Amino acid sequence: MGTLMNNLQPFFNWLLQTSLIASIVICLILVAQKVMGGKLGPRWSHALWLVLLIRMVFPGAPPNQIRLLNLMPTWDSQVQQQPADTAEKPALSPITQVSANTEAKTAQSPESDAGIQTEMTPEAGTPAAKHNKPKPWMASLRRVLPFIWLAGAVVFGLYLFLSNFFLWRIVKRDRLLLDQKTLELFEECKERMGVQTLVGLIPSAQIKSPALFGFIRPRLLLPLEMIEEASQEEMQYIFLHELAHLKRRDIYLGWLTSVLQIIHWFNPLVWFAFYRMRADRELSCDALVLSRTGKEKSQDYGQALVGLLRRFSQSRPLPAMAGILENKSQLKRRIIMIARFKKKSYQWSPLAVFLILTLGLVSFSFTIWNNGQNTYLPKSEPSISLLRVETGPMSDLSGPPSLDGRYLCDVEGKNLVIRDLISGEVRQLTEWSRGSDSYPIISPESTHVAYTDQGMLQLIKMDSTEHRVLYRFKENEGFNIRTWTPDGKHILGAFYKGDEDMHFVTFSVEDGSMQVIHTFETSWNFWRSGMAISPDGRYIAYDRAQEKDSEEKDIFIFDIERNKIERVVQHAANDKLLGWTPDNNYLFFASNRKVGLSGGLAISDTWDGFLLTVAEGKQKGTPELIKHNIPSKIRPKGFTRDGRYFYAVEFDTMATAVAEVDIKTGTLLTKPQTIGQTGRDLAPVWSPDGQHLAYCVHKSDESAVIRIRNMKTGQERELDPDLPAFNSLRWSPDGKYFLVSIFESIYSQKLPQFIYRIDASTGERVVLVKSDSATLGIAQLSLDGRTLFYVLQHPETQKASLMARDMESGHEKELFSMEGANFAWSLNFVISPDRQQLALASFKINRSTGETVKRILTVPKKGGEPKELHKTNPRAAQLPTIAWTPDGKFLLFTDSLPKGGNAVFIIAVSGGEARELCRPQTMMHSVLWSVLDVHPDGKRIAFDCFEYRHEVWAMENFLPSDVASAKK
Repeated sequence: MGTLMNNLQPFFNWLLQTSLIASIVICLILVAQKVMGGKLGPRWSHALWLVLLIRMVFPGAPPNQIRLLNLMPTWDSQVQQQPADTAEKPALSPITQVSANTEAKTAQSPESDAGIQTEMTPEAGTPAAKHNKPKPWMASLRRVLPFIWLAGAVVFGLYLFLSNFFLWRIVKRDRLLLDQKTLELFEECKERMGVQTLVGLIPSAQIKSPALFGFIRPRLLLPLEMIEEASQEEMQYIFLHELAHLKRRDIYLGWLTSVLQIIHWFNPLVWFAFYRMRADRELSCDALVLSRTGKEKSQDYGQALVGLLRRFSQSRPLPAMAGILENKSQLKRRIIMIARFKKKSYQWSPLAVFLILTLGLVSFSFTIWNNGQNTYLPKSEPSISLLRVETGPMSDLSGPPSLDGRYLCDVEGKNLVIRDLISGEVRQLTEWSRGSDSYPIISPESTHVAYTDQGMLQLIKMDSTEHRVLYRFKENEGFNIRTWTPDGKHILGAFYKGDEDMHFVTFSVEDGSMQVIHTFETSWNFWRSGMAISPDGRYIAYDRAQEKDSEEKDIFIFDIERNKIERVVQHAANDKLLGWTPDNNYLFFASNRKVGLSGGLAISDTWDGFLLTVAEGKQKGTPELIKHNIPSKIRPKGFTRDGRYFYAVEFDTMATAVAEVDIKTGTLLTKPQTIGQTGRDLAPVWSPDGQHLAYCVHKSDESAVIRIRNMKTGQERELDPDLPAFNSLRWSPDGKYFLVSIFESIYSQKLPQFIYRIDASTGERVVLVKSDSATLGIAQLSLDGRTLFYVLQHPETQKASLMARDMESGHEKELFSMEGANFAWSLNFVISPDRQQLALASFKINRSTGETVKRILTVPKKGGEPKELHKTNPRAAQLPTIAWTPDGKFLLFTDSLPKGGNAVFIIAVSGGEARELCRPQTMMHSVLWSVLDVHPDGKRIAFDCFEYRHEVWAMENFLPSDVASAKK
């Protein structure tokens, strides 16, 4: 129920706002029709209602709206204050003040948008508004109304569905009219109206009035008594009128208005507007009929209409129907229009077009955002400055900045370094064998650095002297270092001991003694939690999962003196603690709650920054939006004394690229060109004829598509096989199919697992292999398509095998295997161009020592002794990717370089030493290869590369002026 409320409430808020705007537009249209009288003509009088439909479907408005609706009642009230000025602060070195517009081009991930879109970004104002709590009866009404609306919409929607289902059964059951004379008359009417659509005539005893039904395969329903009693002239006018509905596409508008009427069932103005719209539709159809028959036939048409209305019933206004007798009460208007009809009434009208455009512009200038209604709507927009401080693959190991904002402690290789953000100097602090929980923190007075490494809490002076160990952790102990206490005498963090409870502890800088501040009854993954100590040293703020195993977090404050915990941010959305402002008065946090709607209960796809006023360890007021579009992968660093906030942004992207290469000389001829643009493009493979390149695009962790690019025209098309994300893709030898195995299943080891054949034209999939006990890897077909080769890995027996399956008999044969206790195995393969042998890349990790071994081998397709071509002991734990050259004489494979990164190597199949071929670099920093494929002409390679890095940024000018305290 809570989840339904979280999603229903914001939609209902939007619906109320849209319905109120629609009411104003309806009144404007009615006034315009009244003022203009008969000058518009029936066609353009009906066209005015299109402005209403467009406004109800597209409720968005331009940035500068005319706020006519500030008088509408609000759920909450608030008092405004003036925006605060920004305090002065020391500027960063010009070298480090990187323009975000320039650097944004290097960021491939959507996560980077919030951090590097622009250096001076107009953002939300300061937390100036203080809100009063809503009245209880208002809050209760607000919770109940969305469910009342939902119940009404379901009832009306069900009625509409059942009514149309009844008509659909009639259409399906009754036979088409076969009377030749009537059919000839109908064809003559179609020719006169210029309609070429096939329309069937269906007589039925259950229909009381003629009506056009359906827009995909339209049918004209005719009452049996009308066919028997109506004259030829009357039937002619019936046919012409119904064909006018078809020509004007009135059934499409009928469906749209019915759906909108269901959604806005509570608004009587909407019901009246659509009633008038249907009446104007009939007048417009009458005018179209008369424009084709001539003014001299108007009297006959009017008399026929009166006669039909006298003898036959009116049809029900259903969206799939459009009849001639829908508005019996509007007969007087229709007869007057017919009597006064002139042919120009249905022609182009500049006045009407001008009126429609004017109404459209005016209606789209309305907005009902009320400054007092929106809890999170900012009141002023100062310029927020974003400065990139540092970028690189290792920047995620940097700690928070010094409180004076001058220094940042970071890691380069195995060295701990100090970065001077003013002068740009980088100074080595110590030789450092990095531990898994590294996080160097600078003391409040910038004199010492504390860090953890190799199971020890260590301390070193900023001038590299007096290096000492404060505490040695036992084998079952762990410590997550976070911050210094404000007095600089202790180091604060989270302490674990085996499976026991978690503790907040401090370590004395003087003697290394540990003091437990608080013990939690249940532990949680504190490495992924935010933590900050108040500037006065009395409170600890942290975020924690709302419930066990929940991804959403709330924010808590622990009172050290009273040993009491207070939940200060509680919301259905996910909230991340970012820091405690230096004035002690605010918590800064990020949240994915939806802003722009009253109450903000919905979950958004984006994150925003909020300030929460706190006093004496408790929440004061409601959170205030101050910064739009906080990166979702933000890693907090912390505040400086002058109010600047430092944070890191995480990037991880997969890119598919193509480059020309000279295999003989081992050089790149062109710079690699990125093909995919989504940041999740991988596994490129050339088609057998070389005209197309296919690759995977991960839409999400649960969905992937195959994108096929024509290399001559650059045009692309997508296949959606409706499968979870996968990174294993191969063409069949004839180019008609793809073979895939599931990426998610390979890594999560979920069973059963499948290998699929996917039609390259339709995306239709067929299961080729199913495994209930082992993990399936990459798969490829033999040249004749009769044998399927694939990798089979057994997690329990620690064995990896290359299998060959006869596609007709299902018989399987093991061609190659690797096994051994205490080892982890991975296997990759590719079939040679002549389909006579297979090249293998194996990867082995010793679970005890961490030692790795990579091997490149070949094995005959029928099995036999493998031939080892290459063997290395790389430091990077990654399975090599391999590819044959088109002549089948060489193998290309990827391997790690001594100083990091990867390169493409080439080795002769006949034997010999491997040599480095090239190092394509498409991005900054580290690039890891996972897939490589050679074009059939041997002159181009396609590959994907993975980039993982962090950027450290400083955000300024976003806090109230009283936040920045005096410099010490």
